[in-house]
Amino acid sequence: MQGIIASLTATERKKLSETNFVTYSIPKVGIHRRINGIPNPYHQFLLSETIYKNWSSIKKHYKKSTLSASIPEVDKSKKRAVVQFAKYEQFKEKCIVSSFDTFFELRSDILRYFPSIYTHSIPWALHTKAIAKTRRRDRALLGNVLDEYIRYAQNGQTIGMPIGTDTSRIVSEIIGCAIDEEIRNSLKKENIQIKGHRFVDDCHFFFYNQAEAEIALKCFQKILADFSLNINEEKTSINKAPFFFENNWNHQLVNFKIRVNQKYQRLDLRNYFNLLINFSKQYPNDFVIKYGIKTLRKSSIFKNNWDLFESLVYSLTIAEGAILPDLLAILLQNEKFINRKKLESTVSALLNQHVYKANHFEVSWTLWIAKSFNIKVKKEIAQAILDSRDIISILILLDLQQMKLVTSKLRLSDIKLEFNQDGLTNEYWLLVYEASHKGWISTTALSTVEFFNQLSLNGVSFYDSSKQISFGLPNVIGRPMRLVKIIKPPKTEEKPTSKY
Repeated sequence: MQGIIASLTATERKKLSETNFVTYSIPKVGIHRRINGIPNPYHQFLLSETIYKNWSSIKKHYKKSTLSASIPEVDKSKKRAVVQFAKYEQFKEKCIVSSFDTFFELRSDILRYFPSIYTHSIPWALHTKAIAKTRRRDRALLGNVLDEYIRYAQNGQTIGMPIGTDTSRIVSEIIGCAIDEEIRNSLKKENIQIKGHRFVDDCHFFFYNQAEAEIALKCFQKILADFSLNINEEKTSINKAPFFFENNWNHQLVNFKIRVNQKYQRLDLRNYFNLLINFSKQYPNDFVIKYGIKTLRKSSIFKNNWDLFESLVYSLTIAEGAILPDLLAILLQNEKFINRKKLESTVSALLNQHVYKANHFEVSWTLWIAKSFNIKVKKEIAQAILDSRDIISILILLDLQQMKLVTSKLRLSDIKLEFNQDGLTNEYWLLVYEASHKGWISTTALSTVEFFNQLSLNGVSFYDSSKQISFGLPNVIGRPMRLVKIIKPPKTEEKPTSKY
């Protein structure tokens, strides 16, 4: 990649002066959603390279914070650049330990943290606002370079960062650690000791009296405002000890036993699913159903109970699209037991429900299930997906068309309008590149931008149609376990033994 970029002429670089990212809507809990971004590889590479070359300086900045529990660490498994949110359980435990001798808790949250970040605040965080403002265009300052590449990757916008990338996590923590340091120093001037931790945008701070907590809240609001951020008032409260750290629904789900008895297991399955539904309504802001379905995947299900289990899982997926990857894993690990008609009906219902709502996650995962089990997609719904401008889903749909899994030929005239030079730099870049690179749509788009032409010549692809999610061994057992009657040996009369 570095060699390709280095070989570009000034004219070619100008074509890529600003790019945009692909948006991908993901369900959170209930009706709430998060819009993830897939950046154009040109500016994303420049940003990643800058972070890599300056990683030691960034880590040194992180160490200034005594409050952060979310400092990114290199992912030793090499699945990603940095470990994402695996330390959240440690964060909760750290908060418990910090609070042991305090009487009041300030619990708060930064409102829409990633979408609200002001990119010019990155140099403020790294170099102080005073220095950053006097050296606004000085590329010797790391913060200015990071600011520049993030802006160029979103059509020059200074508000927000693409959600979901490791680079955004790294940069957001640069700002977070600067906020930590500011609040600690501000409270130190008031002779107030702050205890507790911040995890990305989630803050739990502890104090010895209510007045200190109230002063800290005002400080926190002011410091966020200085960074062009806002407090989330709905998630902000001052609480008196003892402090409540987590709901106990997950413990009840983990401890729920699905019996290894064919008759009683059907009752247990119904009760477990009812429990999931009740808890999801009691705790609408928690990932109850997603947690519950992962726990259920570990249970052994009798073959004669699969019909009930399968129907209950489908009904949960209709209600909570976030569990579609878990549904796919269950289906793959128990493929020979699947009721084909039920699966096809569920796929149809999911597509009809989510296409017109622009729910990208649900549509794309449903299409991937269709691809995994060779289920045909009707022309009407396929055309609606094309018209929705849902880039990831359209890619999978074109893949399905190659597999002859779309009931009739699609009308591609509207989408072909994007297959030009601009299509490789705007929010369609992934579709234009992959469809051109794989020959799914006849186009000369790649020849208009040398960077992407070189990527294609080097065999670079961002969509791998041969990939599949990982899944476990089948959890369906063929026969009911027979109860074995234990026959005790007959009693024998004990005879006295002689010690001689």
